[in-house]
Amino acid sequence: MARRLRVEVARTIDRPADVVFRALSDERESPHWREVDAADYDVGGPCVVGAKFWRAAAGQRAAFEVTSCEPHSIYAAAAIEGDAVEAISCRSIDQLTTEVERVVERAPSTLALLARPWARWRLRRRLGRELDRAARWLEASAPG
Repeated sequence: MARRLRVEVARTIDRPADVVFRALSDERESPHWREVDAADYDVGGPCVVGAKFWRAAAGQRAAFEVTSCEPHSIYAAAAIEGDAVEAISCRSIDQLTTEVERVVERAPSTLALLARPWARWRLRRRLGRELDRAARWLEASAPG
C-alpha cells in the first residue's frame, strides 16, 4: 500500500482568531480564498460535525463531511467519495494576530507516486496560495 501524501502549511493572519476561524470554517466563504468557484452545505452548516457540503472547481464537484470542529481552534473534513482529509487549525498569537495551519492528506495519484516530491511541492504551493489569499481577504475586511 502506498504511503499517503501529507502536506502542512502555516501562515499568520492579522485578524483575531475567532474572526479567522469563523471565516475559514464556513464553506460558503470558500470562493473568497480557496481555488474553488462555489461551495455550499447540503446538510447542516458551519462547524457542525456531520454537516455535508460541496465545493465546485473547474467544472467538477467534490462532496465532503465535517468530521471535527472545536470552535475557534480546529476544523476538519473528509471527502465523501475518495480519501482526502483536510484540517484547519487557528491559534491566537495575540488579540489581533492568528497563526493558521492547514493540513491535507490523501492517497497519491499514479502521477504523484511517480513524482512524489513534485506532487508534494505542488500541493504545498496551492495550499500556501490559498492561505495567502485568505490573509488578504480577511485583512482587507478589517474595520477601520
